[in-house]
Amino acid sequence: MRSGFVLALLLLAAPILGVGADGTVDVYFLDVGQGDAILIDMGELEVLIDGGPGAAVADLLMPYVDGALEMIFLTHAHTDHYGGLDDVLEHFQVLEVLTSQHHPSKTTYNAFLADVAAEGAIRTEVSRGDTVTIGGALLHVLHPLMIGSEENPNSLVLQLSYGEIDFLFTGDLEESAEHELVLAGVLQDIDILKVAHHGSRYGSTQAFLDLVKPEIAIYSAGASNGYGHPHGETLQRLEATGAAVYGTDVCGTIRVSCTPSDYSIEPDCALATPETPASPEPISTASTLLITEVEVNPAGSDSGAEWIELFNPTSQPVALQGWAASYTGYGGGWDPIPSVTIGPGGYYRFVYPKQHLENSRGESIKLRDASGTVVDATPVGLSDERNDSRTWQRMRFSEGSGTLADWAFAQGTPGREN
Repeated sequence: MRSGFVLALLLLAAPILGVGADGTVDVYFLDVGQGDAILIDMGELEVLIDGGPGAAVADLLMPYVDGALEMIFLTHAHTDHYGGLDDVLEHFQVLEVLTSQHHPSKTTYNAFLADVAAEGAIRTEVSRGDTVTIGGALLHVLHPLMIGSEENPNSLVLQLSYGEIDFLFTGDLEESAEHELVLAGVLQDIDILKVAHHGSRYGSTQAFLDLVKPEIAIYSAGASNGYGHPHGETLQRLEATGAAVYGTDVCGTIRVSCTPSDYSIEPDCALATPETPASPEPISTASTLLITEVEVNPAGSDSGAEWIELFNPTSQPVALQGWAASYTGYGGGWDPIPSVTIGPGGYYRFVYPKQHLENSRGESIKLRDASGTVVDATPVGLSDERNDSRTWQRMRFSEGSGTLADWAFAQGTPGREN
């Protein structure tokens, strides 16, 4: 249910709700283990973003929620973000639940929506451009705009603005969606970043961080979680950006208290910046990268969702400044690749900014370095008339890509050897 009417009511009603008695807004990054749950406490009004993986979140909310819980934003339908919300609905009166327009067909998620309806809570779908006023603050919806089939890239991205202080909450955002946000021009400098996807290596890309420039970066992850969260490469990118990094696996629940002009953090438990060993200078010579996967015809809209995966088979990092990938639609051409660096044995997914790949002709896609030398090319014939998440995958890195014998069409496996 898309409910602009409900949003309008929120805009009218919210000014009567206050912030804390001393003019502060408290944002709690709750320690729910391997999951996300963030509470915005504005005195008479509380807003919850995600509900963690289990029942513990309701107990964690008890000291802070006064009366009804006015709003819950669910960033996306993964159980480590909504698994605890059934318990929240049982323990608190919830007035409104806000989600994206993505509707995954999942038994547990449908059961959760049924519980929302039974609660009598209003359900509102939001997308880029919507703004909700809460007390003296604004929550801007920056993403998603276009809905695809995968859940992480469809995560709601919310910017909380209170006076001069800005938070950015990113759900489980991944590289393709970050790239779309960069191109859309909706990002700006922020103060506090909720690190995407528990600190996964596939989020917090350099181009994204270069725009948001966080002073504080907070990830939510369980201790010894088995997923490699947070990933060392992500921590290094955050620290290189100049952010002080905090994590719930180290700090427990983290509180950020802010006035319209300043903020403070408790506990004082920022991760120590590790000494980074000296590494070879990045290289960008010919014949160093391979095209290993191609998404010609994704589920949903193709525009801004087609991609190729690049693999670095060398023992040195490769800088992509000045590199470009060819496209086959609209007569062909070249799209510049963001100035990222792929580490040894690493992958990078380049997302085309528009609908640039031809579904039916299967023309060759080429990769060229900063000198203009074509360093790799796919064979002719990677056509795809199926509007889904299946991709063309290069199966044998060492034997070249001159013929279709080296490629297979199967369910996509981005970021992994095929």
